[in-house]
Amino acid sequence: MKNKFWLFVIILLIIAPTVVAFVSYFSTDGSPVNQNSVSSLKLTDLYNDEYSFEKTSDKLSLDNIGSNMVQFFTDINTGAKSEPELPEPLRGTKYYKVVLNNYGREVEYKYYFSKQPEYCYYLDEKGKCFSISREYAVAFLNSVYGRSVFNHATLPIMTTPAGEIIEPVNIKWTYLAADDVSPTYTEDHDASDTVFNIAEQIAVAFSIPAGSANITITDAEGELYNGLYENISYTNIPTGVELNVNIVAKWYQTEERLSEGEATYSFKCRVTDKPVFNLDQNFETIIPGDFVNITGKNVISPTSDISVTTLPDLKVTPVFYTDGYYVRALVPVPLGTPAGNYTVKIMADGTEHNLDFTVDAKTYNTKYESIDSSLLSDENFAAFDEAMKSVLTAKSEERYFDGEFIYPLSNGYVSSGFGMPTQTSSGYKYTSNWVRVGSYSGSDDILAMNAGKVVYVGEQTITGKTVVVDHGLGLMSIYGNMETVSVNVGDVVATGDVLGVLGNSGYTDGNLVSVTMNINGTYVCPYEIWDKEGVIFTEIGQTVEADTDEEETETDA
Repeated sequence: MKNKFWLFVIILLIIAPTVVAFVSYFSTDGSPVNQNSVSSLKLTDLYNDEYSFEKTSDKLSLDNIGSNMVQFFTDINTGAKSEPELPEPLRGTKYYKVVLNNYGREVEYKYYFSKQPEYCYYLDEKGKCFSISREYAVAFLNSVYGRSVFNHATLPIMTTPAGEIIEPVNIKWTYLAADDVSPTYTEDHDASDTVFNIAEQIAVAFSIPAGSANITITDAEGELYNGLYENISYTNIPTGVELNVNIVAKWYQTEERLSEGEATYSFKCRVTDKPVFNLDQNFETIIPGDFVNITGKNVISPTSDISVTTLPDLKVTPVFYTDGYYVRALVPVPLGTPAGNYTVKIMADGTEHNLDFTVDAKTYNTKYESIDSSLLSDENFAAFDEAMKSVLTAKSEERYFDGEFIYPLSNGYVSSGFGMPTQTSSGYKYTSNWVRVGSYSGSDDILAMNAGKVVYVGEQTITGKTVVVDHGLGLMSIYGNMETVSVNVGDVVATGDVLGVLGNSGYTDGNLVSVTMNINGTYVCPYEIWDKEGVIFTEIGQTVEADTDEEETETDA
Protein backbone atom coordinates (compact mmCIF):
# COMPACT_ATOMS: atom_id res chain seq x y z
CA MET A 1 0.00 0.00 0.00
CA LYS A 2 2.82 2.38 0.90
CA ASN A 3 4.52 1.62 -2.42
CA LYS A 4 1.38 2.56 -4.33
CA PHE A 5 1.13 5.80 -2.39
CA TRP A 6 4.69 6.82 -3.15
CA LEU A 7 4.27 5.81 -6.80
CA PHE A 8 1.23 8.09 -7.00
CA VAL A 9 3.23 10.97 -5.45
CA ILE A 10 6.08 10.50 -7.92
CA ILE A 11 3.69 10.46 -10.91
CA LEU A 12 1.97 13.58 -9.60
CA LEU A 13 5.31 15.39 -9.28
CA ILE A 14 6.23 14.43 -12.83
CA ILE A 15 3.02 15.62 -14.46
CA ALA A 16 2.48 18.65 -12.22
CA PRO A 17 4.55 21.08 -14.36
CA THR A 18 2.68 19.99 -17.47
CA VAL A 19 -0.67 20.47 -15.77
CA VAL A 20 0.38 23.90 -14.54
CA ALA A 21 1.53 24.86 -18.06
CA PHE A 22 -1.78 23.77 -19.59
CA VAL A 23 -3.76 25.63 -16.96
CA SER A 24 -1.61 28.73 -17.41
CA TYR A 25 -1.95 28.62 -21.19
CA PHE A 26 -5.70 28.19 -21.27
CA SER A 27 -6.20 30.77 -18.56
CA THR A 28 -4.17 33.42 -20.43
CA ASP A 29 -5.12 32.49 -24.01
CA GLY A 30 -7.91 34.83 -24.96
CA SER A 31 -7.66 36.70 -21.68
CA PRO A 32 -8.50 40.42 -21.97
CA VAL A 33 -5.64 42.81 -22.68
CA ASN A 34 -5.23 45.28 -19.85
CA GLN A 35 -2.54 47.34 -18.16
CA ASN A 36 -1.68 44.55 -15.72
CA SER A 37 -1.39 41.82 -18.36
CA VAL A 38 0.78 43.67 -20.94
CA SER A 39 4.52 43.93 -20.31
CA SER A 40 5.65 45.53 -23.59
CA LEU A 41 4.48 46.49 -27.07
CA LYS A 42 5.83 47.12 -30.57
CA LEU A 43 4.30 49.80 -32.76
CA THR A 44 4.70 49.93 -36.58
CA ASP A 45 3.46 53.15 -38.20
CA LEU A 46 2.32 53.87 -41.76
CA TYR A 47 5.93 54.62 -42.82
CA ASN A 48 6.85 51.12 -41.57
CA ASP A 49 8.98 52.71 -38.85
CA GLU A 50 9.05 50.55 -35.72
CA TYR A 51 9.00 51.62 -32.06
CA SER A 52 9.37 49.43 -28.97
CA PHE A 53 8.05 50.27 -25.50
CA GLU A 54 8.40 48.56 -22.14
CA LYS A 55 5.91 48.77 -19.29
CA THR A 56 6.73 51.64 -16.96
CA SER A 57 5.40 53.08 -13.74
CA ASP A 58 5.49 56.62 -15.14
CA LYS A 59 2.21 58.45 -15.06
CA LEU A 60 0.52 58.69 -18.45
CA SER A 61 0.01 62.18 -19.85
CA LEU A 62 -2.07 62.61 -23.00
CA ASP A 63 0.18 65.54 -23.89
CA ASN A 64 3.12 63.10 -23.93
CA ILE A 65 1.81 59.62 -24.62
CA GLY A 66 5.35 58.27 -25.09
CA SER A 67 5.76 58.49 -21.31
CA ASN A 68 3.72 55.28 -20.95
CA MET A 69 2.64 53.80 -24.27
CA VAL A 70 1.63 50.49 -22.72
CA GLN A 71 -0.94 52.23 -20.53
CA PHE A 72 -2.02 54.47 -23.43
CA PHE A 73 -2.98 51.55 -25.66
CA THR A 74 -4.48 49.47 -22.87
CA ASP A 75 -6.55 52.53 -21.87
CA ILE A 76 -7.72 52.82 -25.50
CA ASN A 77 -8.91 49.24 -25.34
CA THR A 78 -10.59 49.73 -21.98
CA GLY A 79 -12.52 52.81 -23.12
CA ALA A 80 -13.35 51.60 -26.63
CA LYS A 81 -16.88 51.06 -27.89
CA SER A 82 -17.81 47.85 -29.68
CA GLU A 83 -18.87 48.33 -33.32
CA PRO A 84 -20.56 45.91 -35.73
CA GLU A 85 -17.71 46.10 -38.26
CA LEU A 86 -14.94 48.30 -39.62
CA PRO A 87 -16.42 51.12 -41.75
CA GLU A 88 -16.23 50.41 -45.48
CA PRO A 89 -13.88 53.34 -46.39
CA LEU A 90 -11.23 52.03 -43.97
CA ARG A 91 -11.19 48.47 -45.25
CA GLY A 92 -8.02 47.69 -47.20
CA THR A 93 -6.28 50.88 -46.04
CA LYS A 94 -3.02 51.03 -44.12
CA TYR A 95 -3.11 50.61 -40.38
CA TYR A 96 -0.86 50.85 -37.34
CA LYS A 97 0.24 47.42 -36.22
CA VAL A 98 0.55 47.06 -32.45
CA VAL A 99 1.92 43.80 -31.05
CA LEU A 100 1.25 43.48 -27.33
CA ASN A 101 3.11 41.06 -25.08
CA ASN A 102 0.15 39.80 -23.07
CA TYR A 103 1.19 37.32 -20.36
CA GLY A 104 4.19 36.40 -22.51
CA ARG A 105 2.02 35.82 -25.61
CA GLU A 106 2.17 38.16 -28.61
CA VAL A 107 -1.20 39.63 -29.53
CA GLU A 108 -1.59 41.74 -32.68
CA TYR A 109 -4.06 44.61 -32.90
CA LYS A 110 -4.75 46.79 -35.95
CA TYR A 111 -5.38 50.50 -35.33
CA TYR A 112 -7.01 52.60 -38.04
CA PHE A 113 -6.24 56.22 -37.18
CA SER A 114 -7.62 58.79 -39.63
CA LYS A 115 -7.31 62.56 -39.88
CA GLN A 116 -10.76 62.86 -38.26
CA PRO A 117 -10.53 61.97 -34.54
CA GLU A 118 -14.18 60.83 -34.57
CA TYR A 119 -13.34 58.28 -37.23
CA CYS A 120 -10.68 56.08 -35.59
CA TYR A 121 -11.07 52.35 -34.94
CA TYR A 122 -9.16 49.20 -34.10
CA LEU A 123 -9.53 45.47 -34.66
CA ASP A 124 -8.54 43.12 -31.87
CA GLU A 125 -6.78 39.79 -32.40
CA LYS A 126 -10.09 38.11 -33.19
CA GLY A 127 -11.06 40.75 -35.76
CA LYS A 128 -13.71 42.41 -33.60
CA CYS A 129 -14.10 46.14 -34.30
CA PHE A 130 -14.05 48.94 -31.71
CA SER A 131 -14.22 52.72 -32.02
CA ILE A 132 -11.55 54.77 -30.24
CA SER A 133 -12.59 57.63 -27.96
CA ARG A 134 -12.07 61.05 -29.47
CA GLU A 135 -9.85 62.18 -26.59
CA TYR A 136 -7.36 59.35 -27.13
CA ALA A 137 -7.54 59.65 -30.91
CA VAL A 138 -6.58 63.35 -30.72
CA ALA A 139 -3.75 62.56 -28.30
CA PHE A 140 -2.31 60.00 -30.70
CA LEU A 141 -2.78 62.05 -33.88
CA ASN A 142 -1.00 65.05 -32.36
CA SER A 143 1.91 62.96 -31.09
CA VAL A 144 5.08 62.15 -33.02
CA TYR A 145 3.71 58.65 -33.61
CA GLY A 146 0.62 59.96 -35.43
CA ARG A 147 2.71 61.90 -37.96
CA SER A 148 2.43 59.26 -40.68
CA VAL A 149 -1.35 59.81 -40.87
CA PHE A 150 -0.84 63.27 -42.42
CA ASN A 151 0.66 63.51 -45.92
CA HIS A 152 1.93 67.03 -45.31
CA ALA A 153 3.89 65.77 -42.31
CA THR A 154 6.20 63.79 -44.61
CA LEU A 155 9.73 65.13 -44.39
CA PRO A 156 11.51 66.41 -47.49
CA ILE A 157 14.33 64.25 -48.86
CA MET A 158 17.44 65.74 -50.44
CA THR A 159 19.26 63.72 -53.10
CA THR A 160 22.25 64.03 -55.39
CA PRO A 161 21.79 63.72 -59.18
CA ALA A 162 22.76 60.05 -58.79
CA GLY A 163 19.86 59.53 -56.38
CA GLU A 164 21.98 59.29 -53.21
CA ILE A 165 20.13 60.51 -50.12
CA ILE A 166 21.85 63.12 -47.95
CA GLU A 167 20.43 63.16 -44.41
CA PRO A 168 19.99 66.52 -42.69
CA VAL A 169 22.06 67.12 -39.56
CA ASN A 170 18.96 68.84 -38.19
CA ILE A 171 15.38 69.27 -39.35
CA LYS A 172 12.35 70.90 -37.75
CA TRP A 173 8.99 70.27 -39.36
CA THR A 174 5.67 71.80 -38.26
CA TYR A 175 2.43 70.49 -39.74
CA LEU A 176 -1.31 70.82 -39.19
CA ALA A 177 -2.71 67.84 -37.27
CA ALA A 178 -5.97 67.19 -35.38
CA ASP A 179 -8.16 69.99 -33.98
CA ASP A 180 -6.00 72.67 -35.68
CA VAL A 181 -3.01 71.72 -33.55
CA SER A 182 0.38 72.16 -35.26
CA PRO A 183 2.97 69.90 -33.63
CA THR A 184 6.68 70.32 -34.46
CA TYR A 185 8.76 67.26 -35.25
CA THR A 186 12.55 67.42 -34.90
CA GLU A 187 15.20 65.00 -36.07
CA ASP A 188 19.00 65.08 -35.72
CA HIS A 189 21.71 63.10 -37.52
CA ASP A 190 25.48 63.02 -37.48
CA ALA A 191 27.10 64.51 -40.57
CA SER A 192 28.03 61.82 -43.10
CA ASP A 193 31.69 61.01 -43.79
CA THR A 194 30.77 60.02 -47.35
CA VAL A 195 32.31 62.13 -50.11
CA PHE A 196 29.60 62.46 -52.76
CA ASN A 197 30.72 62.71 -56.38
CA ILE A 198 28.56 65.19 -58.28
CA ALA A 199 28.92 65.87 -62.01
CA GLU A 200 29.70 69.41 -63.26
CA GLN A 201 28.00 71.53 -60.60
CA ILE A 202 26.78 71.04 -57.05
CA ALA A 203 23.21 70.08 -57.83
CA VAL A 204 20.78 68.60 -55.33
CA ALA A 205 17.06 67.95 -55.47
CA PHE A 206 14.36 68.12 -52.81
CA SER A 207 11.35 65.81 -52.84
CA ILE A 208 9.38 68.86 -51.64
CA PRO A 209 10.56 72.05 -53.39
CA ALA A 210 12.16 74.40 -50.88
CA GLY A 211 11.00 77.97 -50.56
CA SER A 212 14.58 79.17 -50.13
CA ALA A 213 18.02 77.66 -49.71
CA ASN A 214 21.35 79.17 -48.77
CA ILE A 215 24.57 77.32 -49.53
CA THR A 216 28.11 77.73 -48.22
CA ILE A 217 31.01 75.99 -49.96
CA THR A 218 34.54 75.79 -48.59
CA ASP A 219 37.71 73.90 -49.42
CA ALA A 220 41.05 73.56 -47.64
CA GLU A 221 41.92 77.14 -48.55
CA GLY A 222 38.74 78.75 -47.27
CA GLU A 223 35.30 79.89 -48.41
CA LEU A 224 34.46 79.59 -52.10
CA TYR A 225 30.83 80.65 -52.08
CA ASN A 226 28.16 81.82 -49.67
CA GLY A 227 24.78 82.77 -51.04
CA LEU A 228 21.53 81.61 -52.61
CA TYR A 229 21.49 78.09 -53.96
CA GLU A 230 19.95 79.13 -57.29
CA ASN A 231 23.03 81.24 -58.06
CA ILE A 232 25.50 78.41 -57.58
CA SER A 233 25.62 77.64 -61.32
CA TYR A 234 27.34 81.01 -61.87
CA THR A 235 30.12 80.20 -59.43
CA ASN A 236 33.46 78.79 -60.50
CA ILE A 237 33.77 75.64 -58.41
CA PRO A 238 36.97 73.59 -58.90
CA THR A 239 36.68 69.97 -60.05
CA GLY A 240 38.36 67.02 -58.41
CA VAL A 241 38.74 68.81 -55.06
CA GLU A 242 37.08 67.72 -51.82
CA LEU A 243 34.61 70.41 -50.77
CA ASN A 244 32.65 71.05 -47.59
CA VAL A 245 29.04 72.04 -48.25
CA ASN A 246 26.46 73.47 -45.86
CA ILE A 247 22.88 74.02 -47.05
CA VAL A 248 20.12 75.65 -45.00
CA ALA A 249 16.75 75.07 -46.69
CA LYS A 250 13.40 76.49 -45.63
CA TRP A 251 9.83 75.57 -46.49
CA TYR A 252 6.87 77.88 -45.99
CA GLN A 253 3.23 76.99 -45.35
CA THR A 254 0.82 77.64 -48.21
CA GLU A 255 -2.83 76.93 -48.92
CA GLU A 256 -1.77 73.74 -50.71
CA ARG A 257 0.91 72.68 -48.22
CA LEU A 258 -0.16 72.64 -44.57
CA SER A 259 3.39 72.43 -43.24
CA GLU A 260 6.59 74.42 -42.88
CA GLY A 261 10.09 73.70 -41.73
CA GLU A 262 13.82 74.21 -41.86
CA ALA A 263 16.65 71.74 -42.45
CA THR A 264 20.43 71.98 -42.31
CA TYR A 265 22.61 69.69 -44.43
CA SER A 266 26.38 69.37 -43.98
CA PHE A 267 28.27 67.05 -46.28
CA LYS A 268 31.39 66.59 -48.37
CA CYS A 269 31.45 66.36 -52.13
CA ARG A 270 33.74 66.35 -55.13
CA VAL A 271 32.67 68.00 -58.38
CA THR A 272 33.58 65.88 -61.39
CA ASP A 273 33.45 66.35 -65.14
CA LYS A 274 30.14 65.35 -66.70
CA PRO A 275 29.98 61.74 -67.96
CA VAL A 276 30.16 61.39 -71.74
CA PHE A 277 29.34 58.35 -73.87
CA ASN A 278 30.17 57.38 -77.43
CA LEU A 279 28.76 54.64 -79.66
CA ASP A 280 30.96 52.82 -82.19
CA GLN A 281 30.06 50.14 -84.68
CA ASN A 282 32.38 47.57 -86.19
CA PHE A 283 30.52 47.63 -89.49
CA GLU A 284 29.30 50.20 -91.97
CA THR A 285 25.75 48.91 -91.56
CA ILE A 286 24.19 47.05 -88.62
CA ILE A 287 22.13 43.93 -89.26
CA PRO A 288 20.64 41.39 -86.82
CA GLY A 289 23.46 39.33 -85.33
CA ASP A 290 25.85 42.30 -85.15
CA PHE A 291 26.66 44.40 -82.08
CA VAL A 292 27.55 47.98 -81.23
CA ASN A 293 30.16 49.19 -78.76
CA ILE A 294 29.68 51.91 -76.14
CA THR A 295 32.45 53.76 -74.33
CA GLY A 296 31.86 56.05 -71.34
CA LYS A 297 34.20 58.45 -69.57
CA ASN A 298 34.08 60.42 -66.30
CA VAL A 299 31.68 57.91 -64.74
CA ILE A 300 32.01 57.81 -60.96
CA SER A 301 29.27 55.36 -60.00
CA PRO A 302 29.95 51.61 -60.01
CA THR A 303 29.18 50.00 -63.37
CA SER A 304 26.35 48.07 -61.70
CA ASP A 305 24.60 51.42 -61.09
CA ILE A 306 24.63 52.42 -64.77
CA SER A 307 21.12 51.95 -66.15
CA VAL A 308 20.84 50.91 -69.81
CA THR A 309 17.69 50.47 -71.86
CA THR A 310 17.11 50.15 -75.59
CA LEU A 311 14.24 51.80 -77.46
CA PRO A 312 12.57 49.93 -79.06
CA ASP A 313 13.42 47.09 -76.72
CA LEU A 314 16.09 44.75 -78.13
CA LYS A 315 15.26 42.20 -75.41
CA VAL A 316 18.85 42.25 -74.16
CA THR A 317 20.43 43.61 -71.00
CA PRO A 318 23.61 45.54 -71.85
CA VAL A 319 26.28 45.29 -69.16
CA PHE A 320 28.99 47.88 -68.51
CA TYR A 321 32.51 46.89 -67.47
CA THR A 322 35.38 48.99 -66.17
CA ASP A 323 38.23 49.23 -68.68
CA GLY A 324 40.98 51.48 -67.35
CA TYR A 325 39.72 55.06 -67.28
CA TYR A 326 36.65 54.07 -69.28
CA VAL A 327 33.49 52.02 -68.93
CA ARG A 328 32.57 49.79 -71.87
CA ALA A 329 29.52 47.87 -73.00
CA LEU A 330 28.93 45.64 -76.01
CA VAL A 331 25.28 45.75 -77.07
CA PRO A 332 24.17 42.76 -79.17
CA VAL A 333 21.50 43.05 -81.85
CA PRO A 334 19.81 39.64 -81.69
CA LEU A 335 18.78 37.63 -84.73
CA GLY A 336 15.19 38.50 -85.62
CA THR A 337 15.51 42.17 -84.66
CA PRO A 338 13.23 44.25 -86.94
CA ALA A 339 14.88 46.87 -89.14
CA GLY A 340 14.59 50.46 -87.89
CA ASN A 341 16.09 53.17 -85.76
CA TYR A 342 17.16 52.33 -82.20
CA THR A 343 18.28 54.31 -79.19
CA VAL A 344 20.45 53.19 -76.31
CA LYS A 345 19.37 55.20 -73.26
CA ILE A 346 21.99 55.45 -70.52
CA MET A 347 21.56 56.88 -67.01
CA ALA A 348 24.85 57.46 -65.16
CA ASP A 349 25.66 59.73 -62.22
CA GLY A 350 22.27 61.39 -62.57
CA THR A 351 22.79 62.29 -66.25
CA GLU A 352 20.95 60.92 -69.27
CA HIS A 353 22.57 60.02 -72.59
CA ASN A 354 20.88 58.84 -75.78
CA LEU A 355 22.91 57.08 -78.48
CA ASP A 356 21.26 56.26 -81.81
CA PHE A 357 21.94 53.64 -84.45
CA THR A 358 20.08 52.01 -87.33
CA VAL A 359 19.45 48.32 -87.95
CA ASP A 360 19.11 47.30 -91.61
CA ALA A 361 17.07 44.36 -92.82
CA LYS A 362 18.77 41.08 -93.66
CA THR A 363 17.27 38.16 -95.53
CA TYR A 364 18.71 34.65 -95.72
CA ASN A 365 18.18 31.77 -98.09
CA THR A 366 17.21 28.53 -96.42
CA LYS A 367 19.94 25.93 -96.30
CA TYR A 368 19.00 22.29 -96.75
CA GLU A 369 21.11 19.63 -95.03
CA SER A 370 21.14 15.97 -96.04
CA ILE A 371 23.26 14.71 -93.11
CA ASP A 372 21.92 12.57 -90.26
CA SER A 373 19.86 14.84 -88.03
CA SER A 374 19.03 12.36 -85.27
CA LEU A 375 20.94 14.49 -82.74
CA LEU A 376 18.77 17.53 -83.45
CA SER A 377 15.71 18.06 -81.28
CA ASP A 378 14.12 20.81 -79.28
CA GLU A 379 15.11 18.93 -76.13
CA ASN A 380 18.80 18.77 -77.12
CA PHE A 381 18.90 22.46 -78.06
CA ALA A 382 17.24 23.31 -74.74
CA ALA A 383 19.74 21.12 -72.88
CA PHE A 384 22.64 22.92 -74.59
CA ASP A 385 21.19 26.36 -73.75
CA GLU A 386 20.70 25.34 -70.12
CA ALA A 387 24.26 23.97 -69.86
CA MET A 388 25.73 27.16 -71.37
CA LYS A 389 23.50 29.70 -69.59
CA SER A 390 25.62 30.24 -66.47
CA VAL A 391 28.85 30.10 -68.51
CA LEU A 392 27.83 32.69 -71.11
CA THR A 393 26.28 35.16 -68.65
CA ALA A 394 29.14 35.09 -66.11
CA LYS A 395 30.62 38.55 -65.62
CA SER A 396 34.38 38.83 -66.06
CA GLU A 397 35.86 42.13 -64.91
CA GLU A 398 39.10 41.64 -66.85
CA ARG A 399 39.47 42.50 -70.52
CA TYR A 400 41.77 40.07 -72.33
CA PHE A 401 41.16 40.77 -76.02
CA ASP A 402 42.97 43.38 -78.08
CA GLY A 403 43.33 44.00 -81.79
CA GLU A 404 42.37 41.65 -84.60
CA PHE A 405 40.30 38.49 -84.11
CA ILE A 406 41.78 35.78 -86.30
CA TYR A 407 40.13 32.84 -88.06
CA PRO A 408 39.99 29.70 -85.91
CA LEU A 409 41.90 27.78 -88.60
CA SER A 410 45.09 29.02 -90.26
CA ASN A 411 43.88 28.01 -93.73
CA GLY A 412 40.14 27.77 -93.32
CA TYR A 413 36.94 28.46 -95.24
CA VAL A 414 33.33 29.02 -94.19
CA SER A 415 31.14 26.08 -95.14
CA SER A 416 27.96 27.21 -93.39
CA GLY A 417 26.97 30.70 -92.28
CA PHE A 418 25.65 32.42 -89.15
CA GLY A 419 21.93 33.14 -88.94
CA MET A 420 20.87 30.87 -91.80
CA PRO A 421 17.47 29.17 -91.59
CA THR A 422 18.24 25.48 -91.95
CA GLN A 423 16.10 22.45 -92.74
CA THR A 424 17.30 18.88 -92.46
CA SER A 425 16.31 15.98 -94.70
CA SER A 426 13.94 14.79 -91.97
CA GLY A 427 12.14 18.15 -91.99
CA TYR A 428 13.56 19.53 -88.73
CA LYS A 429 14.03 23.32 -88.91
CA TYR A 430 16.38 25.52 -86.92
CA THR A 431 18.32 28.79 -87.20
CA SER A 432 22.07 28.43 -87.04
CA ASN A 433 23.90 30.46 -84.38
CA TRP A 434 27.20 29.01 -85.62
CA VAL A 435 29.72 29.32 -88.43
CA ARG A 436 31.17 26.07 -89.68
CA VAL A 437 34.80 26.41 -90.73
CA GLY A 438 36.63 23.74 -92.68
CA SER A 439 40.33 23.45 -93.53
CA TYR A 440 41.69 23.71 -97.08
CA SER A 441 44.99 22.14 -96.15
CA GLY A 442 47.76 22.31 -93.60
CA SER A 443 47.28 22.22 -89.86
CA ASP A 444 44.03 21.04 -88.30
CA ASP A 445 44.76 22.98 -85.13
CA ILE A 446 41.92 25.11 -83.78
CA LEU A 447 43.24 28.54 -82.77
CA ALA A 448 42.02 30.97 -80.12
CA MET A 449 40.56 33.91 -82.06
CA ASN A 450 41.92 36.36 -79.50
CA ALA A 451 43.35 36.39 -76.00
CA GLY A 452 41.11 35.14 -73.22
CA LYS A 453 40.49 32.72 -70.40
CA VAL A 454 39.09 29.22 -70.89
CA VAL A 455 35.85 29.03 -68.88
CA TYR A 456 34.31 25.82 -70.20
CA VAL A 457 35.57 22.48 -71.50
CA GLY A 458 33.03 19.73 -71.97
CA GLU A 459 30.90 17.71 -74.34
CA GLN A 460 27.36 18.43 -75.51
CA THR A 461 25.04 16.34 -77.66
CA ILE A 462 24.82 18.88 -80.49
CA THR A 463 28.24 20.56 -80.36
CA GLY A 464 30.29 17.55 -79.31
CA LYS A 465 33.57 18.43 -77.64
CA THR A 466 33.28 22.13 -76.83
CA VAL A 467 35.50 24.94 -75.52
CA VAL A 468 34.41 28.43 -74.39
CA VAL A 469 36.93 31.29 -74.14
CA ASP A 470 36.04 34.45 -72.19
CA HIS A 471 37.63 37.50 -73.86
CA GLY A 472 36.28 40.01 -71.32
CA LEU A 473 33.59 42.75 -71.44
CA GLY A 474 31.00 39.98 -71.79
CA LEU A 475 32.40 38.74 -75.13
CA MET A 476 33.02 35.00 -75.48
CA SER A 477 33.97 32.68 -78.33
CA ILE A 478 32.70 29.10 -78.53
CA TYR A 479 34.32 26.24 -80.43
CA GLY A 480 32.45 22.97 -81.10
CA ASN A 481 32.65 19.64 -82.96
CA MET A 482 36.31 19.22 -81.94
CA GLU A 483 38.16 15.93 -82.19
CA THR A 484 40.47 16.61 -79.24
CA VAL A 485 40.84 19.43 -76.69
CA SER A 486 44.25 20.62 -75.47
CA VAL A 487 43.23 23.25 -72.87
CA ASN A 488 41.65 23.18 -69.43
CA VAL A 489 39.28 25.49 -67.56
CA GLY A 490 41.27 28.36 -66.08
CA ASP A 491 43.95 28.43 -68.80
CA VAL A 492 44.73 31.92 -70.11
CA VAL A 493 45.37 31.80 -73.86
CA ALA A 494 46.89 34.27 -76.31
CA THR A 495 45.69 34.98 -79.84
CA GLY A 496 46.55 31.98 -81.99
CA ASP A 497 47.13 29.51 -79.15
CA VAL A 498 46.01 25.98 -79.97
CA LEU A 499 42.76 24.93 -78.28
CA GLY A 500 42.48 21.50 -79.91
CA VAL A 501 42.04 19.72 -83.23
CA LEU A 502 39.05 19.96 -85.58
CA GLY A 503 36.83 16.92 -85.87
CA ASN A 504 33.29 15.64 -86.29
CA SER A 505 31.99 15.12 -82.75
CA GLY A 506 28.36 16.08 -82.21
CA TYR A 507 26.14 17.23 -85.08
CA THR A 508 28.29 18.13 -88.07
CA ASP A 509 28.62 17.52 -91.81
CA GLY A 510 32.35 16.92 -91.94
CA ASN A 511 35.75 17.30 -90.38
CA LEU A 512 35.55 20.91 -89.23
CA VAL A 513 35.05 23.27 -86.30
CA SER A 514 31.85 25.15 -85.52
CA VAL A 515 32.45 28.56 -83.95
CA THR A 516 30.31 31.42 -82.72
CA MET A 517 30.53 34.45 -80.44
CA ASN A 518 28.30 35.46 -77.57
CA ILE A 519 27.74 38.66 -75.61
CA ASN A 520 26.19 38.24 -72.17
CA GLY A 521 24.06 35.33 -73.36
CA THR A 522 23.18 36.59 -76.88
CA TYR A 523 24.79 35.03 -79.96
CA VAL A 524 26.50 37.40 -82.41
CA CYS A 525 28.22 36.90 -85.75
CA PRO A 526 32.04 36.91 -85.87
CA TYR A 527 32.34 37.85 -89.57
CA GLU A 528 33.00 41.56 -89.23
CA ILE A 529 35.57 41.38 -86.47
CA TRP A 530 37.39 38.76 -88.56
CA ASP A 531 37.43 41.07 -91.54
CA LYS A 532 38.37 44.28 -89.68
CA GLU A 533 40.82 45.20 -86.95
CA GLY A 534 38.67 43.70 -84.23
CA VAL A 535 36.29 45.39 -81.81
CA ILE A 536 36.47 49.13 -82.43
CA PHE A 537 36.55 51.43 -79.40
CA THR A 538 37.04 55.12 -80.01
CA GLU A 539 38.78 56.74 -77.07
CA ILE A 540 36.60 59.72 -76.21
CA GLY A 541 38.16 62.94 -77.45
CA GLN A 542 40.21 61.07 -80.08
CA THR A 543 39.81 61.80 -83.79
CA VAL A 544 39.19 58.65 -85.81
CA GLU A 545 39.06 57.83 -89.50
CA ALA A 546 35.84 56.24 -90.65
CA ASP A 547 35.81 52.98 -92.60
CA THR A 548 33.96 54.70 -95.45
CA ASP A 549 35.14 57.63 -97.56
CA GLU A 550 33.49 60.16 -95.27
CA GLU A 551 35.52 62.95 -93.67
CA GLU A 552 37.13 62.46 -90.28
CA THR A 553 34.81 62.95 -87.34
CA GLU A 554 35.59 63.83 -83.76
CA THR A 555 33.79 62.29 -80.86
CA ASP A 556 32.26 64.24 -78.00
CA ALA A 557 34.92 65.67 -75.70
